[in-house]
Amino acid sequence: MALEKTNGVILKSIKYSETDKIITCYTENFGKIQCIAKRARQKKNTFGASLDLLTYANLIIVKNGVKNIYLLRETNIVRSHYRLQENLPRLFAALYMAELIQELTGFEDKKPEVLLLFLKQLEMLQQGEEIEKVTHIFEIRLLTLLGYCPQLDKCLFCSTAPLAPKVGFSHSMGGIICPTCYKKKRPPSSFISMGSVNFLRQAVKLHLSKTPRLQLTASSKKELQSLLYSFIVYHLEKKIHSYRFLYPQAKETR
Repeated sequence: MALEKTNGVILKSIKYSETDKIITCYTENFGKIQCIAKRARQKKNTFGASLDLLTYANLIIVKNGVKNIYLLRETNIVRSHYRLQENLPRLFAALYMAELIQELTGFEDKKPEVLLLFLKQLEMLQQGEEIEKVTHIFEIRLLTLLGYCPQLDKCLFCSTAPLAPKVGFSHSMGGIICPTCYKKKRPPSSFISMGSVNFLRQAVKLHLSKTPRLQLTASSKKELQSLLYSFIVYHLEKKIHSYRFLYPQAKETR
């Protein structure tokens, strides 16, 4: 069996047996995979802290004869993101992003851009950027990378660029609706300010390295917290469990 080397972030770790763990990670070369880490639950093991959640590590793996399952042979920490453990709100934001990757991506659907995005947002969290800004940039860019990005530049019905301060937003149709078309069509939708729409447009279009420059108003934070999560849940058809820790006061959709 040939050994494979790749870098990846640990998304999830669960008990597999009295001595072993199953690790879910998003890797550079293979996308999302699962690995069996033999004897990882023993006090004395060779993996140490490299299997901690959110750790970015170099992985040496071998295909184990089971679809989507690899045998994890060796790990070396590249970046631990340990500072997130010192701040619960930032840790919850990171775990929320990790769960989004778990739920929205398929096994071995290789998209290196997803890993780059996750690493950048983890870095922004560690550097003290606003949690809401980091999270919303991650949400909309991940949706874009996976083909779920809503239409934000023009009305879904008349294809014009809305000029009104507020527009409709349809979760089912996936995009904005100008006030004129909303009055005529009355589709099921929520409302969003053009300030929030413009933030999302820039979050998608800017180079990832320039997204820290974006500014997010208090009103847009509140709007996007509800709108983006509701949009994700609508298309995923299930809740993201870590959301309730990130926003404990929020009323969950569905």
